[in-house]
Amino acid sequence: MHSENLSSDHDLCQRLLTWAIETTQPHLQIYFEGEEKVELEHLQVLKQFGRYPHRNVELGRESTPEENAWLANKASLPDWCKAQS
Repeated sequence: MHSENLSSDHDLCQRLLTWAIETTQPHLQIYFEGEEKVELEHLQVLKQFGRYPHRNVELGRESTPEENAWLANKASLPDWCKAQS
């Protein structure tokens, strides 16, 4: 889910999480369902921006005005992004 390759890596991630939820023991399903929720959050960011905006500084990329506005609204950022930005 940390890849910015939307088509292949995230498709695979979603398929693996679905498989894990359907085939694992019930007490582990909760974990994989939580991971599925986080994957969907990652997917939403990638669909919106085509990349993870919180990585732009580290990767030497220039942020767009839309990315800067999204990053500035700390209250609405996903928890995984808050920890990295």
